[in-house]
Amino acid sequence: MSTRKAELRSIMLDRIARRERTKYPPTEQGNLLAGIAEVLERRAGKEVDPFSGYSSRYELGQDDQLLALEIFWDLILDRIITPGLDLINPLPRFRVHSEAKDF
Repeated sequence: MSTRKAELRSIMLDRIARRERTKYPPTEQGNLLAGIAEVLERRAGKEVDPFSGYSSRYELGQDDQLLALEIFWDLILDRIITPGLDLINPLPRFRVHSEAKDF
């Protein structure tokens, strides 16, 4: 696994486990990716003031988006997350898998 993919995977797991706080909840794929971008920007010292009235939507670059989508599906295959928040909210929403161990 590349260093960048490992970094994004670590941030994604921290978001899903809610160890990293971001503007958007980690229950939808788009929000999860935006949360990863927010964490990366915060770590780079580019934090946007949440009270400024500026409604920012954090975005990953195209290469990071593709890696994050691979990681998302890896986490499904690893039984860490499962598609669908509940019966009414299918993909892109997701939840922690019932058999997920500490991750």
